[in-house]
Amino acid sequence: MDFGATLPGRGAWVCWSRACLTARGLAGRLSHTLKTEGAILPDGWPDALARLWIAQRLRERLGLLGRSGMARHGADRVAEALDRGWARFVLVAGDASEGTTRRVAAHADAVGVPCIRIGLDRETVGGALGRGPVAVVAVADSPLSRRLEKELQSWRDFL
Repeated sequence: MDFGATLPGRGAWVCWSRACLTARGLAGRLSHTLKTEGAILPDGWPDALARLWIAQRLRERLGLLGRSGMARHGADRVAEALDRGWARFVLVAGDASEGTTRRVAAHADAVGVPCIRIGLDRETVGGALGRGPVAVVAVADSPLSRRLEKELQSWRDFL
């Protein structure tokens, strides 16, 4: 899979909506485009493919946000970012504890900031930021964060 669309050779573009990925006859169209004898697509492949691609994009975006100083991680720093009006939105790792998720979501809701649970675990979120495990991340307003927010909306079927 070439998620970046940079490798040479024959490829096929597939949109990232559940309706497109599960369209009737997609396997036949892919076979024709890729000039193969019948593409065999396993059950659940749209979700698996989308989650792989989304995880890669989220890691890339979080890394850029972290290096540019536009992300604050950890419950205390996220709470401070929310109180100061610094955060555009908050991301919560998929394996964050229920207590942490509930507290951060309530705080974000109280100040009118979206709180989005993502399908990455704490290790992956922390790794993208160059840290150990991270359960919550506040993201500041920037062109990159606005783009990520739009992408998260388009991926909501898969998160």
